[in-house]
Amino acid sequence: MPQLEFTSYPGQIFWLLVFWSLCYLLVSRVFLPSMQAIFKKRSEVTKEKLEVAASIVVQCNRLRGEIDAALERARAQALAVKSAAKVEAKVIIAEQAAQTESVLEKETGKDMERIRRLEQRIRHDLPDVAERLSGEIISSLLGNAAQIKSKN
Repeated sequence: MPQLEFTSYPGQIFWLLVFWSLCYLLVSRVFLPSMQAIFKKRSEVTKEKLEVAASIVVQCNRLRGEIDAALERARAQALAVKSAAKVEAKVIIAEQAAQTESVLEKETGKDMERIRRLEQRIRHDLPDVAERLSGEIISSLLGNAAQIKSKN
C-alpha cells in the first residue's frame, strides 16, 4: 500500500497541508461568512418579530384597559339611565295616580251630590207618597171589607 510507505510521507504531508489550507480558506472565507450572514439575519428577524410581538402585547393590554374602562362607563351609564327611568316612572305613576284620584273624587262628588238631591227629593215627596199610599191601602181594605160583607 502506497499510503504506508515512509518515502511518500513528505509528499502526502505537503498535499495534506495544501488541501487543509484550501479547505480552511474556503470554509472561513466563503461558507462561514454566508452562514454567519444567514444566522445574523435570522437573529435580526427573530429580534424584530419579538419586538413587534411585545409591542402588540402592549397594545392589546392598552386596548383591554380601554375596553374595560369603556365597559365600566357603559355600566355606570346604564345604571344611571335605569335609576333615572325608575324615578321618571315613579313620577309618572304618581301623576297618573293623582289624576285618577282627582277624577274619582270629582265623580264621587257628583254621585254624592246626586244622592243628596235624591234624598232631599225623597224626603220632600215622602209625606205625599205616604198619604196617597195610606189612602189606597185604606180604600183597598174598606173595599175588601165591603166585598166580604156582601159575600156573607
